[in-house]
Amino acid sequence: MIFFVLYQSDATTDFPSDEDHKILETAYHRNRADQITGYLVRTPNKYYQYLEGPSAKLDALLQDIKSDVRHTDFELIQDGVIAQRRFSSWTMGYHLMSDKDLDEFYSWLHEGEGFGEVLIAYMEQMARQREEQFNRPGLRGG
Repeated sequence: MIFFVLYQSDATTDFPSDEDHKILETAYHRNRADQITGYLVRTPNKYYQYLEGPSAKLDALLQDIKSDVRHTDFELIQDGVIAQRRFSSWTMGYHLMSDKDLDEFYSWLHEGEGFGEVLIAYMEQMARQREEQFNRPGLRGG
């Protein structure tokens, strides 16, 4: 079984922040070892993170995340079980929200319970775009 969580928290770091790169570096090593994949979206004031993987490893990671001083007010948006990973290629994808994206993004907050699904779909779209950019001829030596 593959478990997933989607949460939001209030960032205590600058936007953008070198701390985000430290989060990604730590996530790369830990998530790879723990078979966790996911995606992180950063807005000026918040972190939105989707994580998927084995239940026990995910629970342990969430305990560490909740105690991380780089953010406060952890709030679970969604959790559950999925048949297959959404971010199998990403130990931790990352998207820094641009000013252009923010207006549309903030309109999603009015989706209520649908906000989680809209946010996950956005993360999947960003992941696909990054994969397409990375796989273009000339970017990987081909």
